[in-house]
Amino acid sequence: MVIVLRGNRSNRPRASSRTSSQNASALIHAASRAVGDAMNAIFEDCRDDLQSQRELSDDVALASRRRLAAIHLCLSSATGLLEASETILKQRDGSTPAPCGQTLLRLSDDAEIAGRAAHRAALILADLLATPVGPCV
Repeated sequence: MVIVLRGNRSNRPRASSRTSSQNASALIHAASRAVGDAMNAIFEDCRDDLQSQRELSDDVALASRRRLAAIHLCLSSATGLLEASETILKQRDGSTPAPCGQTLLRLSDDAEIAGRAAHRAALILADLLATPVGPCV
């Protein structure tokens, strides 16, 4: 499921295109940092859980590690796409030079890598669904 968030624009004064792009870029950058902070918090919490899993059955421990891998892939994908979006937005508003072929190729590759990470996460989750072990996510 994809959720699209839209701000309430009815009461806001109309900003210039450059100002709007700068605000959007700052929001994207903040979102990217927040995803990184979430990833750090999740893995810090899970480090203790992984160490305590020595007492669990191999199947339960493996399922837990696979769920953690899926989280990592999802968050990594989100970060990559946010960074690519920020780069595109900065080029659009003129704050960085217009994209050359190499830059566009790199952005395309970055988006493809992020998409593949999300796809791997989906495969892990589908496999976990097919072979449920331990507590549900």
